Amino acid sequence: MGKLVILQLPEGDFQRGFACTVQIGLDGDTIETRGQITGRLPANPDMPQQLNDEWRRVFNTDENSRIKAKQAGTTNFSKSNAVNNFVYYLNDWLNNSGDREWQKIRDGLQQHLNKEEEIRVIIQTQYPILRRLPWQAWDLFADNYPKAEIALSPTTFATPGDLPALNSNKVRILVVLGSSTVADGCQEIDITFDQEELEKLKQLGAELKFLEQPSPQELRECLWLEEGWDIFFFAGHSSSSDDGQDGEIILNELAQGLKITELFEALKKAISRGLQLAIFNSCDGLGLANQLAELNIRQMIVMREPVPDAVAKTFLKHFLTALACNNQSLYASVREARLRLEDFNEQYPGAKYLPVICQNSAVIPPTWEKLRTGGRIHGANWDVNPHLNRENVNSRRIGAGIWNFCFGQQAVATVGNPARPENQRILLAAVKEEVTARLRQSLHNTVLINLGKESQPQQVKRPWDAEIKIGLKPAEPLPDTTTILEVFDSEEIVGKLLILGAPGSGKTTTQLELAQELIKRAEEQPNYPVPVLFNLSSWKDDRLSLADWLLAELKSKYGVSKKLGKEWVNKRQLLPLLDGLDELEAQRQELCVLAINKFLAGDIRPFYLVVCSRIEEYSNYATQLQLNGAIYLQPLTNNQICAYLGSIEYIELWSTISSDIDLLELVKTPLLLSITVLASKEISVEEWQRLTSTANRLQYFSGYIPWNYARFLDYCTERLFLQRVGGRYRFIHKLLQDHFAQMEFKQD
Repeated sequence: MGKLVILQLPEGDFQRGFACTVQIGLDGDTIETRGQITGRLPANPDMPQQLNDEWRRVFNTDENSRIKAKQAGTTNFSKSNAVNNFVYYLNDWLNNSGDREWQKIRDGLQQHLNKEEEIRVIIQTQYPILRRLPWQAWDLFADNYPKAEIALSPTTFATPGDLPALNSNKVRILVVLGSSTVADGCQEIDITFDQEELEKLKQLGAELKFLEQPSPQELRECLWLEEGWDIFFFAGHSSSSDDGQDGEIILNELAQGLKITELFEALKKAISRGLQLAIFNSCDGLGLANQLAELNIRQMIVMREPVPDAVAKTFLKHFLTALACNNQSLYASVREARLRLEDFNEQYPGAKYLPVICQNSAVIPPTWEKLRTGGRIHGANWDVNPHLNRENVNSRRIGAGIWNFCFGQQAVATVGNPARPENQRILLAAVKEEVTARLRQSLHNTVLINLGKESQPQQVKRPWDAEIKIGLKPAEPLPDTTTILEVFDSEEIVGKLLILGAPGSGKTTTQLELAQELIKRAEEQPNYPVPVLFNLSSWKDDRLSLADWLLAELKSKYGVSKKLGKEWVNKRQLLPLLDGLDELEAQRQELCVLAINKFLAGDIRPFYLVVCSRIEEYSNYATQLQLNGAIYLQPLTNNQICAYLGSIEYIELWSTISSDIDLLELVKTPLLLSITVLASKEISVEEWQRLTSTANRLQYFSGYIPWNYARFLDYCTERLFLQRVGGRYRFIHKLLQDHFAQMEFKQD
């Protein structure tokens, strides 16, 4: 769970200073739960002149707009000095330690923020000059909080309405490619690059509509389409007025500038039908963002000044990789892509400060995966200001009993026994939908194999061990037919279970299978705790107890109010299913074990609790989980592999790999078996048989693994099969190191 910082600058001027209020809280939480500090940004009468003389003149030249770089007349050295001087001047002002009112703001920020957390910082102001400032250069955040990104927002905004239901499992993108030439026909910008980069998103679940130099009427007609759009993307020429209040885009070589106001009705309709993000990979977009904010659009990305063509292309490439390929948050994706622009420091000083997020402060930006698979549950609106739209806000709260909650872009009906409270039945339905979707999307979902299980009681410290002086049972395999539900229900475990396994062994899928069975039980039994999925990778604050973290996750993930969540936790009405212990930073993993144990020993300890972890990391902890038992997921057997391949009509693959001991060992984890199946679709059996050495066969095999398969890359990186180094991926999994450790590949 990250942090949200809202810095409000509602009134003032550079002669007298600006009134300032800072709100700090957990991202996704309500205004009532946030800390607030009031103060004043000190006066700076020279700032407007400095902004123009030392900053804007660097970008407002033909050489530095989104055109190809000119070879002659460069003044990079003077521009570099101008940028450095202005950044120094800006920080000298923002770090003013002589002004007590501003100092307490800065002290409050440093007191409540953690460098390990992802931090969304939103500057709320209507003043054009304040919006022009490169806030990302503020060293309070740039030097101390590496996971922080700063965005802009108007001071007044309305809470957006609920998003409509999805009709497909796609991210729908309307791409407008404007004019790339000026009046004399000279080539200026390479927007074919933008098109090629966007085309790659089709592999990642995108549905694209390209409009090349459309007329205004053609653009309006597409914006009005009933199917709606998730993302609007523009590449071409754009500009904003000097006061930053309005902007225009150039659609084609014949057209004059088209103002955003001329598209208002069409854009309003597109927003009402689900448009969440507008991206303008074009010059000087703050005026565009200002006008779109009037229409209550959720998020925008613009360039705050004229942008060089090379910079725009590089930003887009890295932004799409972070957002779509790596499923990072919108803020993290922009931050990563911005910082990659440091390569242009000599040629285009200050380039890394050009891209900026502009957003409605009442919205949590969705990730790519949430856009694609129905994540508008998470793009949910939350109550920033309860006075803005109290009726709509209350209707979204479970505690109000009329939770208009969407999952998978479809309204979630209640499920379960009518004797269960309605709000619990709504939560149960949401979890059921999530589990079903994740199992459906799993890489090895075609046939769910009942994985072998070994009981390992020595991996946990049972609460009664100190009192009953008996020896622990040794590790022993369980019968092949034993299901995960039978393990969970066994007399030794009684619902408090640790699931261990090697990377890719099927731990998460096994937990999802258990969740599926527990949901059925909760549907039938009105008093049975509601199983809920939680990922421990978001436990970032040592000061946060596990119970409080559960409340924050319920709020962030499912929209459950803190009050209601606390009631459920206190009354033991939830069954936490915890995954991702090994995804925490190494130094935090054992701290998390201690937090779980404290929760299990407390007055509100749950009746049941399940934890998943990789065995290698867990075995290194000095502290063991105080659960009742543990199982270790066994590698697949030859019979299971053969049966699996036969069930999906790939039995010929078995005859191909069964005689190769090394490759057979490789596919004994469900993940790598799935990878092999995917790769085998392209492999030539004749070529395979011609190769006699295992090393050559594996090298040949690696060439057909679907590295462009985003979900595969994301999964492998998450599970530590791969390590992402810049734009490249490197094998780090032990099963792969012998043959692939020296091989790197780049995702194009």
